[in-house]
Amino acid sequence: MKVIVISVLILALFIVSGCNLTGGASTEIDECSPIEESALKDECYLENLKCSKIGSQQARDSCVAELAKKTKKLDACSLIQSEQTKAYCQEQLAELTNDHDVCNEIEDKYWENNCHFHLGVNNNKDVYCSLINSDKQRLECIKEIALDTNNPLLCEFFSGTEQEGCFFQIAKNLQDVEVCQQISTPAMQELCILKIAKLSNDQSLCDSLKLDEIKRSCDDYFTEKED
Repeated sequence: MKVIVISVLILALFIVSGCNLTGGASTEIDECSPIEESALKDECYLENLKCSKIGSQQARDSCVAELAKKTKKLDACSLIQSEQTKAYCQEQLAELTNDHDVCNEIEDKYWENNCHFHLGVNNNKDVYCSLINSDKQRLECIKEIALDTNNPLLCEFFSGTEQEGCFFQIAKNLQDVEVCQQISTPAMQELCILKIAKLSNDQSLCDSLKLDEIKRSCDDYFTEKED
C-alpha cells in the first residue's frame, strides 16, 4: 500500500513539474504581454532577457548576446543570426573569460581587432597587439602596454615625436636618466633630464646638461628651492 501511495505522489510531482516547464500551469507573470506596440514589447522582453519571445530578429540577437554575457556561455553566441552581433558576442565573452583563443574564432575584422586589443592591454601581452591588422589600433595597443609596464623597448615601434613622448613618459615614471638618453632630439633629451632632476630632487643632474637655457633653468630651480 505504501508503495502505491509513494508512486502516486511521485507521479503527481512529475505532472506539476511538467506543467511549470511548459508554462501551461505556471504562475509566472508576463509583464510584457499586455504591451501592444511590438517594438516596445520587444524592448521589454530584451530587458528581461526573454529572448525567445522577441519578434524582431535584430532585437532577439541582441538579447541572446546579453544572455551569453550574463551566463558566460560562448556557445550561445552561435545562435545569433547577425554576423556582426555574433562577433560582438564572441568578443565580449573573450574579455569576460579572458580567453584569447576566442579572438581567433571571430570572423568580423572590427571585433577581432578589438578582441586582440583588449586581451593584449588587459594582460600586458604586446604579442596580441601584433595580431591587429589596423596600424593605428595596433600602435595604440602597444603604447598602452609600454606605458603600463614602463618598458622602453616597446617605444621602438614608434617614430618621431611619438617615440620621444613614449621614452619621456617612461623615463619620468621610472625617474631613469638612461631612458632619457634614448631620445634622439638633444633638446627633448635634456628636458627629460631636467624633469627627472626636479622629480628626484637631484641637483647633480644639472651638471650633465649642455644646452645653456635648459641648464640655467635647472640651476635656477634648485637655487629658488634653497631660498
